[in-house]
Amino acid sequence: MFCDALTLTAVAQELREKLLGGRVQQVLLLDRFSIGLEVYAHHRRHYLLMSAQPEDGGRIHLVAEKLRRGLDTLSPLALRLRKQVRLAHLMDIQQPPAERLLRLTLEGEEGTVVLVTEIMGRRSNILLLDEDTTILECVRHVPASQNRYRVLLPGYPYVPPPPQQKVDTIALTPTALEQVLQKQDYG
Repeated sequence: MFCDALTLTAVAQELREKLLGGRVQQVLLLDRFSIGLEVYAHHRRHYLLMSAQPEDGGRIHLVAEKLRRGLDTLSPLALRLRKQVRLAHLMDIQQPPAERLLRLTLEGEEGTVVLVTEIMGRRSNILLLDEDTTILECVRHVPASQNRYRVLLPGYPYVPPPPQQKVDTIALTPTALEQVLQKQDYG
């Protein structure tokens, strides 16, 4: 599934409409790179799939059918999610302008946490952060030896991916579009 920033904006809007205020009933580890959430909102169950599969480039979206657990052994992320996200309420869904990541803010008995899904091709990741944006756990651990810009390990502060120098097409006005087109060199 191809997912760019514009597609993710549409997905975020759908998730806001269907899931905001809902309660996470169940957390499932579907495979090594995929997490499923059953969210009860607006008097019905919704199934949210988050994947950081390198083969499909990562994705986040609702699915119609009930999600089933795929692995018998739980990952550290799945254990953390079960502890801190199960029975929590989904309070906010944010997408930085023109970026391929979603931040889901959840409030539960264990406090407020943020579940970040980064949709970045083979570098996709799913991270659980505390209120201070410290990484609690993630699907794919990335030490400093693999990426000097940002370390993705539990206990480290979360650093978002480097911003892309792209125009936010959602906030684009006719005047701004004209300015962007004037800057382009088509020769």
